Amino acid sequence: MKNRVVIQRLVGTAMLAAIVVVLQLISNYIVFVNSITLALIPVAIGAIIFGPTSGFILGAILGIVVLTAPGTSTFLSFNAFATILVCILKTGLAGFAAGWIFKGLNKFNFVLATVVASLMIPVINSLLFAIACMTIFASLTKTFAGGSNVYTYIFLGMIGWNFIIEFALSAILSPSILQVIKIINKTRAE
Repeated sequence: MKNRVVIQRLVGTAMLAAIVVVLQLISNYIVFVNSITLALIPVAIGAIIFGPTSGFILGAILGIVVLTAPGTSTFLSFNAFATILVCILKTGLAGFAAGWIFKGLNKFNFVLATVVASLMIPVINSLLFAIACMTIFASLTKTFAGGSNVYTYIFLGMIGWNFIIEFALSAILSPSILQVIKIINKTRAE
């Protein structure tokens, strides 16, 4: 029985990883200020169904694909190592945290746990990016701001609209996530 669960987790994570790659490759070219991350939903599903480790793996894969986005090239030329680290860790940690948030809240309420875990991924992802822009990439961000207030530029210019769209998509799609998880859990129980 244990092998079956491990195989289900591996296959499920691999299928979601393929979806993450396709969605993010498409997302790389939907640009406002930065590219919008459409692949947060499969990361949430993986974190909720298969746990924090799968959430981290899916988030890290998402971060690797983000490295191919045209907008990432400026960051890569500024500091390649930091850019790679930030891209992989910000989404990986967001997926990991979502898995733990779901585990903690699921003891009290399944619906609440699913919705909060889904919504925390864009929050954590954007917050970690903002922190990186204020610290590691501070001089680059200051150049982007062009003399205006750097913090205003980061929160309203760089991540503002993208965060709102990513958060709204997660909120709108939360009922769909609930249905997918209910179907998968029912199938796994049989």
